[in-house]
Amino acid sequence: MASVYSEGKRALHTIRVGASNAFAVVTKNTVEHVDSLVGKERHAFGTIEGKPCIVIEGGGIHMVVQDTLTSNEIRCFIQEQNTDRFIATFWKRVAVYGNICYGRDGTPISVKAGDLRVMRDDGKLPSIQQIIGIYA
Repeated sequence: MASVYSEGKRALHTIRVGASNAFAVVTKNTVEHVDSLVGKERHAFGTIEGKPCIVIEGGGIHMVVQDTLTSNEIRCFIQEQNTDRFIATFWKRVAVYGNICYGRDGTPISVKAGDLRVMRDDGKLPSIQQIIGIYA
């Protein structure tokens, strides 16, 4: 939106928003603030949990991890020296640590993988009774 409110001959100088004969002028600062909140992707260090299911080599090596919570496919960019280690985790539950890129709606799109940890299979997780026994 801020790009519409740019400088030059074709620049947009005024935006008015109205409803029921009441109008308000949207300033350039307002447009820039809204753009900073919703106009682009966000990056944060974090963890993606899921199962690696595809490896792609074009444009750099990356694999696709199917997110455990949402079933969304998230691109996981891998450093070349870690390729064999990551491929060995196919269809295992993993936690991928790194710089995550989130889309406008807050869903993860990709992660630049720094590290990876294989997690226990669901069948090997402690039961409710075992967990209760720990705290009893």
